[in-house]
Amino acid sequence: LYSPSGTPSEWREAIARVEARYGRMIWLIDGAFATPEWLRQYLPVVDGISMYANWSDQSQRELYARITDVMHREFPTKVFEGAVHTTYFVHFHYGGVQPALTEKYRRSWEITLAARPDSLTLTNFFDCYENSRVLPSYELDDVLLRIARHQIDLWKGRQPGESDTPELYVSNHTNVLLGQPLRFEVLGFPLKGPNKEVTVRLEVCDEEEKVLHAFPERQMLLDGLKVETFTLPSDRFLDRRAVHPRVTYRWHGGQFQSYPLPQTNLVTSLRPHVLFWCRALDHQIRIDTSRRWTLNGVGPGGTVTYPPDGVGVI
Repeated sequence: LYSPSGTPSEWREAIARVEARYGRMIWLIDGAFATPEWLRQYLPVVDGISMYANWSDQSQRELYARITDVMHREFPTKVFEGAVHTTYFVHFHYGGVQPALTEKYRRSWEITLAARPDSLTLTNFFDCYENSRVLPSYELDDVLLRIARHQIDLWKGRQPGESDTPELYVSNHTNVLLGQPLRFEVLGFPLKGPNKEVTVRLEVCDEEEKVLHAFPERQMLLDGLKVETFTLPSDRFLDRRAVHPRVTYRWHGGQFQSYPLPQTNLVTSLRPHVLFWCRALDHQIRIDTSRRWTLNGVGPGGTVTYPPDGVGVI
């Protein structure tokens, strides 16, 4: 029940009518803003709580502080489904929750697992419908799933998965407004065997793989999930449209290098976020609601010949 505005007695009646027709169901109520009194009011009627929202670390901690003891002590047989929030803005709110690359997501795992939930939901994954992508590509969503696998191992009391060779990821933002700092993370996951130390260097490249800036090398001891954060003023690159991160590393006598990763666009307004979303995810900007839209002078429903110079004007 995403927004349970009715009274518990109204829901009891509605649930009875639905189940009389369709059979027994499991009813979970959105506990994103629950209080102890609210839980005591609704949980006698439903089977448990789930969550869908995207909050700051502080508000998430405050929620679990309010409800964890009540769920475990007073309603131990009810479903307690916690929520881990990813790095995305909800509904594209620029004044909303600061994702801070994967930092917020990693803290959300720690906060949620400390509440000892029965099950988990990971909200806002691949959230392209609400235009709220912050990391550049599905390729970088892989790191969110890899963090999830690591944390679920810890949650289940298992030894986290280890790799035979260094498993390194870089996270960066889709767009950065010029004047705001460029931020990057290098994430490493547990290594098998005794050779767990990796020497990492992060490079910032242009589209032709020319190195524009190389950060000093850092040592990473990959005996667990480790993260190194790098920052750089964006106004050093006023003549660039985008920069690509690339990671090189030395390990066990060898030297290795990634290919240039998806770019951070350097932009002067918020509008490119919407355009990047359309291009990256093969979506379309709807123009049939306004007859003022044209592409090279052709309006909605018309046919545009590809221009000889490769430039189209919207």
